[in-house]
Amino acid sequence: MRPYIESVLHQDNNIIHRSHEWQFRKLIVEPILLVTRPSRPMVIIVDALDECDDRHMIANFIDIVARALRDHQLPLRFFFTSRVEEHIREMFATSPALDLTHCLRLQDFNADIDLHTFFRSRFTTIYQQKRRLMRNVPVPWPSESDLHTLVENSSGSFIFAFTLTNFVNDGSDLPHRKLRAALESHSGLDPLYTQVLQCAPHGRYFTRVLETIITISEPISIMDLACLLRIEGGDVIHALQGVQSIIMVPEDDEQPVRLFHTSLRDFLVTQARSQSFFISPVASHLQIAADCVAAMTAHCSDIIYETHALKYAAMHWCLHLYSAIKEGDGGVGLFGQNDGFTMNTLTDFVSGAFDPWINSIILQGQISNIIETLDLVLEVSVIHHSLCNGLTNSLSVL
Repeated sequence: MRPYIESVLHQDNNIIHRSHEWQFRKLIVEPILLVTRPSRPMVIIVDALDECDDRHMIANFIDIVARALRDHQLPLRFFFTSRVEEHIREMFATSPALDLTHCLRLQDFNADIDLHTFFRSRFTTIYQQKRRLMRNVPVPWPSESDLHTLVENSSGSFIFAFTLTNFVNDGSDLPHRKLRAALESHSGLDPLYTQVLQCAPHGRYFTRVLETIITISEPISIMDLACLLRIEGGDVIHALQGVQSIIMVPEDDEQPVRLFHTSLRDFLVTQARSQSFFISPVASHLQIAADCVAAMTAHCSDIIYETHALKYAAMHWCLHLYSAIKEGDGGVGLFGQNDGFTMNTLTDFVSGAFDPWINSIILQGQISNIIETLDLVLEVSVIHHSLCNGLTNSLSVL
């Protein structure tokens, strides 16, 4: 397919800006129809549809793939994985996807044997690595009855098993003690998340780093988090030291920090589940909007924003502001409850960092999208009059 795809790219330099349907047809469907077909279909795996925040784009993508497979005899099969989310279920429950899809419900498959194998293998490795610390622990560790309990508590979920073994081996206590604490908790990830957060040291920047990681639109590195929060990279690493069993902290400061599973975000933003560890999405979005603006203001002498953190700030600050206003009932009393994003914050930004921000979003080709978001901010907000004037004046410059 390569020469045909290259030909399309040479003939149409703007294809990446065209509709997804056009791209799919020109870059996948037509090239594959021009080559000799393989004897067996190729499989394309699209993992974790539920982790894409743009619901409209996902729905459009599913529809494009389904219509292409319906209209052409393509030697392709698409294997989608996802948690059960209503907007995704609706797309697969209607034509043309309905007629072309075979659904595999993971809850219909018994994963107990696989989980038992995983637990036994992982705990054997932990025991061998920590033999000196566990010299008085009888083998096999854990016992078969404890292993059976762990498998039952997992309820078929490998993310539970993975998170639990990380928790046991995080170094904060002897592994057999950590395992006993895990066994005494209830089934499901919530108690495990609670226990990890309770045991973690809540230092100066713990909450700010945690709420930023679960609220930002895309994973960013330790150094980018430090730039965005205007703290040192060491502060970010220190804040995350106690939660490495539930958050993937890379050894390289330039690699993104990621959640091991999106269920942590769901847990933290649902007060009934996380209780004292609850993170308010409204307050978090507002704080991150303020952090983005402050970070850009601190680099107002730049001509354009070149680092990933500042690019993120330029592209997303207004989206976080819009999310805070939208989720906060239109912004009533919102800015009076939070000292992070104020009229002075916006005034300083417009007077100091406005030019590099404009240059950056023009260079990234995002200016129209950001103006649309700012328009939405003005439409849904009932913010203080002078703040609205600040945004209006910013737009008028464009």
